[in-house]
Amino acid sequence: MKRARFATVVVFGLALVSPALAWGPGDQYGTFGPDDDTIYDMYSKLTWQRASTTATLTQAEAVATCASLTLESKSWRLPTMKELLTLAEDTPHIVYQDGMDVQSDIDTNAFYDTPSACFWSSSFPGASTTHAFKVSMADGEAILDDPASPACAARCVEAE
Repeated sequence: MKRARFATVVVFGLALVSPALAWGPGDQYGTFGPDDDTIYDMYSKLTWQRASTTATLTQAEAVATCASLTLESKSWRLPTMKELLTLAEDTPHIVYQDGMDVQSDIDTNAFYDTPSACFWSSSFPGASTTHAFKVSMADGEAILDDPASPACAARCVEAE
């Protein structure tokens, strides 16, 4: 579902209003500006870090990255698999990234620098510690992987 939002841009002292595409429901995220570091999801009631790590990390490094995040004087943690899946859109779409068209399954206006790669979650299947869930933002699927593998990025959620 593609909805139009309007972005106000000031150029040479003139305010121009132009549509900005939003891929999720128009009311999913609270009001946010281009320089905001966090975004509030009205559906899940979670506050998310808008930027993600650019480096690929192990799952333990992702946990530590979120725990040490100092953003807006809040405490942060690595989200669960279910929480990460709330960011995935119903229908993937194509975005221009790094000089080419890539499939994305996340609202790239709300989460402006999201690679189509995966993000680690804090979830493990049952009592296993040999595999952890990661979520691909290319297709919105949760996949098991070796948590010791530097395979995914991290996006943090506010610890409540």
